[in-house]
Formats: sequence, C-alpha cells, structure tokens
Amino acid sequence: MTLADLIEKHASMLALRARRAEAPDAPPPRDELRALAERFPGALRELERLPPETLRGRMEELEETRCAGAPLPTWAKAQRAYHVALREALVARAERGGAERPSTPRPDGEARGSMVAWAIARAAAEVGLTNAGCRALLFPWEP
Repeated sequence: MTLADLIEKHASMLALRARRAEAPDAPPPRDELRALAERFPGALRELERLPPETLRGRMEELEETRCAGAPLPTWAKAQRAYHVALREALVARAERGGAERPSTPRPDGEARGSMVAWAIARAAAEVGLTNAGCRALLFPWEP
C-alpha cells in the first residue's frame, strides 16, 4: 500500500462525507462503501468516527508528504500496516471458512483477541509502537 493509495482513501472518505452532508436523507452509496472497505479494511469505522477536521488534516499532511518527498508520518505508517494486516486476517478467516480468527499473542504465549486486536498488534510491531500507542493513532476518537 502506497502513499498514493492512502491519499486516494482519504479523498474518497472526504467525498463520501461531503455527499452525506449535502443529502443526509439519501441512501448510502453501498457499492462505493463496499469498495472502500474491500480495499482498506477498517476504513468504514474511520469514515464514521474520525472527526472531520482530523480527516481533512490527515489528507493535507499526506499531500504535503507527497510534495516534499518526505517519509510517511507515523500515523500513516500505522494505518497502512493496519489495513494490510486486517486484510490478511480477513483472507485467512475466509480460507478457514470463517471458523477461526487470528489472535493476539500475549507475553505468556497464550492467544486472545479479535482480528482487529491482531491487526493492531501487527501494525504496532511493524511501526515500532506499543499496541496502545498504535490504537491511539488509529482510533483517536476512543478514550
């Protein structure tokens, strides 16, 4: 997943938000939402809960990153890793017929958790964050 992909995701989410604001009673664009969710697993949660000013700010930061040729900001690295990990988890679940979920390993070696927790743990490890730190970047609306 590239910087261009993340920019496209944020542009799509901003456009969806704008259309919803213009026509709040219109039926949701299910095909567009499905395509967004398939390409960026977990993005619908972000679309619904991320404050509009944060969404716009992130889009601007991604555009600035592209123009400057700078490295991705940490939140964007975490987001990219999360989407990739969650997609892997969904594929694995589908291959197993949905019977099992990947789990988050605990320090004692026992497994627990949901696909989201597993994807957060994978993203945190890839980016060099704690699980809590990664979760805070991914879901800033949560306490």
